[in-house]
Amino acid sequence: DVILTTQRANALCITINRPASLNALNAACVDALRARLADALHNPSITTVIIRGAGDRAFCAGGDVRAIHALLIAGELARATEFFTREFMLNAELAAFAETKPTVALWNGVVMGGGAGVSCYCKIRVATERTVFAMPECAIGLWPDVGAGWFLHRDVGHAFAVYLSLTGARVRGIEAKIVGLATHYIELETWERDVQGEIEVLGDACDARDVADVIRRRESTVDATAVSYAVSDEGRAAIEGVFGDDRLKSVDDILCAIDAREANAESDVERAFWNASS
Repeated sequence: DVILTTQRANALCITINRPASLNALNAACVDALRARLADALHNPSITTVIIRGAGDRAFCAGGDVRAIHALLIAGELARATEFFTREFMLNAELAAFAETKPTVALWNGVVMGGGAGVSCYCKIRVATERTVFAMPECAIGLWPDVGAGWFLHRDVGHAFAVYLSLTGARVRGIEAKIVGLATHYIELETWERDVQGEIEVLGDACDARDVADVIRRRESTVDATAVSYAVSDEGRAAIEGVFGDDRLKSVDDILCAIDAREANAESDVERAFWNASS
């Protein structure tokens, strides 16, 4: 039951069902997701797949680090390694699947680490007011895996991808669409009330454009100027000037550039941003 599936008409909804753990992926989740995708791939009655997390707190907070830590403490290195092997196979299979059938990720909450790997290969990625996107692996001494080095650069460009990867910074709500992580932005209530039902009745001849059109017609309008410094025009230009500077060849070089920016900041907001980035 860690993965739930519901088919209505030609749409299959796959739900990661570990809400108490913010829908973090364990081995059972990974195996079940792979099995559900394989079944859907060969089922002609399924034309669209929607992936979401149970509850309204998280889409998926990443791999279950506690479970991996427990395996390592128990000396089960092979099992810990096997988890990542199977998780990366899931990412590859999802990327291939998304080229075959319309695949939607509903970011109904936290999207971090492995949660990005389960969703960023989807052609349609829907942010909501509850979305909190981050690649926080750096905080525990890792680097962004699950193919993030590829899809972050594809979606947000080199400088912002490096910024997210090195700082673990969080992107919230409408910001995810502004920077390019999400393809659409919809309030969760609107999705639940209207959008998913409209997608479910599209019919067996629908393609990704049809699904995107349904979502686009229901997109929420918000004040896109009320965003964090990092997502503002000024902040993104500053990020480009440091994290996109090819002359900075190391993390130490980047840290020195951040210190210089902080020392010469013209506002408290800018100064706080650079302080947080270091």
